[in-house]
Amino acid sequence: MTSTNSCFLWNVRGLNGRVRRDIVREFLVQHRASVVCLQETKLSAVCNTLANETLGSLFDYVFVPVVSVSDGILLGWHRELWTSSQVIQGCFSLIAKLAGQ
Repeated sequence: MTSTNSCFLWNVRGLNGRVRRDIVREFLVQHRASVVCLQETKLSAVCNTLANETLGSLFDYVFVPVVSVSDGILLGWHRELWTSSQVIQGCFSLIAKLAGQ
């Protein structure tokens, strides 16, 4: 893929391990993703370091933490291509309006 506006939705089945985060990041770089939604992160918290390890340093993000063993959502977008507004975080959902720059 050569598009710079690729969008991916991925059930990652956990991002607790560094190797898993590296695999996700390499995939996103290879496919030049600009928007990504990762489900079932199984993470109770996401800091900037962990988000950068997973998405890369050019992404902004919002996060819904794990509530049970199969939850957690991480939504990221390339900050030079998209802006976000109207972010609504539920217990099991995440809604964000993204607009191209």
